[in-house]
Amino acid sequence: MCGMYIAVCLVAFFACCYAAPNKYIIGGEVVQDIKAEFPYQVSVQWGDFGSYYHMCGGAIIGPKHVLTARHCCEKYKKEQLFVVVNEDNVIIENKNDKKLVGVNEKFFNDEINTGAVPPENEEEHDLCVLEVKEDLTTTLGGEVISMSDPDDPDDPINDPLKKFTLTGWGITSDSSEIMGDALTKASELSILKRKPKSTLFEDQAYVVKEGEDTDTCEYVLTHLGFSADLLKDNQICTKTKDDTTILTTCKGDSGGPLVYYDQDPEKRILEGIVSWGIYPCGRAGIPNIYTKIAPYKKSIDAIMQ
Repeated sequence: MCGMYIAVCLVAFFACCYAAPNKYIIGGEVVQDIKAEFPYQVSVQWGDFGSYYHMCGGAIIGPKHVLTARHCCEKYKKEQLFVVVNEDNVIIENKNDKKLVGVNEKFFNDEINTGAVPPENEEEHDLCVLEVKEDLTTTLGGEVISMSDPDDPDDPINDPLKKFTLTGWGITSDSSEIMGDALTKASELSILKRKPKSTLFEDQAYVVKEGEDTDTCEYVLTHLGFSADLLKDNQICTKTKDDTTILTTCKGDSGGPLVYYDQDPEKRILEGIVSWGIYPCGRAGIPNIYTKIAPYKKSIDAIMQ
């Protein structure tokens, strides 16, 4: 039914083992000045025996805290995790090549989900907070980005006309593993609506019905040949301006930030963290799937206190 498509989580395994360490968003635009445009963006790296590799993206949510995806950190010892700030090129030739900041602690599962979302399946909570060893906002020049607030009715994510920006080092072509050396951005993304929960049944697969709203993430996935059951309650999806535009995440983009981007840094809001996507990447009309930040904000704030 899925034809040539396969749905997969963009796990760190792919970023580390299937391709070179520096990756890009397919169809994205190269960022000209990461320090000026995206100072909250970080590269999450695996390092051991003197070798370092970009695995995932992440966002600075506190002077010494980074938010990324759970699958980017859970299988690694904290001593093997590092972050790189304000670097377009995230290839590390040696440990003195760029400033690598080590990790003191990592938090996920129960620490992240303190009643925010039903905990039946811990795999649903695809977020990880990294507490790092140095202040990322002083000498390193990083900037903290505000997280989406569940108590804010004016949050841009609630406005269907708002546009959002995704950044990352994921591969630029599904058919190529060519290395690059710059951060890439995908702008003008819109939030796809989710099917109202009251219309879904736990014991019955979602089925497209004649005349129903086609502008939902469930419909788009089903139309592409996938089960809408892949989506979790705490996930959001983005779409491009039309079905012919290609702007998709791929290997190495996991953990990257989806942001309501404003020229005023004080108005930028972290809305989601890349969780999974559809492989092969780079197909028109494919949605990107993220963990929604708002339900977890209070738990994350408690971790950072």
